[in-house]
Amino acid sequence: MLFSVYILGHIIAYLGSQLIEKVMDSLFGKASLVILRGTETNRDDFKKMMQQQIRLGISKHIEEASWFSSIVRFVCHLPILPAYIAIYLLKVFGFYRTRISQDVITAANGKVANAHIPEIKQGKEWFKSLEAVVMNTNPSATARMYNYLVISGLFRSVSIILLASAWFELIYTIMKYKGYNAPEGLLMFGNNGIYAQSISYIAVCVVYLFSLFSYLKFQRRYVEDAIFAFVYAKP
Repeated sequence: MLFSVYILGHIIAYLGSQLIEKVMDSLFGKASLVILRGTETNRDDFKKMMQQQIRLGISKHIEEASWFSSIVRFVCHLPILPAYIAIYLLKVFGFYRTRISQDVITAANGKVANAHIPEIKQGKEWFKSLEAVVMNTNPSATARMYNYLVISGLFRSVSIILLASAWFELIYTIMKYKGYNAPEGLLMFGNNGIYAQSISYIAVCVVYLFSLFSYLKFQRRYVEDAIFAFVYAKP
């Protein structure tokens, strides 16, 4: 039993990395890159920039040779597509709004040469090196970062479970709309009918979005803590 749970956990984590992490990274960019963009723009410009980045990510999915994997990932996210469109139109990107200021990035760039880290700017592969320096020199910051990493991974796994649940909710909603005797949805609480099923479907989508936003937020906090620790740690 324990071994089965262990294997199942790895399967969920793998699916989460393929269907949640890679999709979000392809649309928004890595958290370290999003943070840099956030330090250079105000609130309104940041929202517009995120919309632009999403459009760019979608165009890359269409143009690049890995179209098959892109189609598979797109199909997997179909039940949540209306919610994604609403997020894009309403510019709900607060989960990626960073606490890092441009002054902090400037201070970090003043220390990178001595730490053998590339300059912290867009187009440079700097975060892995900075992360390694912090992990090898600041145990207390590493413990906090690890907590954020674990929480982020937990929400990523919950997101993939809720994404699968949304598929079932959508299928049940269509079945009830067509007049078939479908099983009860996850959040119908004993109620029957198409309206109760529709509400259950919407509720699962909302919970999924909460889990997804939490995953992205804690991913951002992990990167932010690494930068803060690098800048403000005592020699």
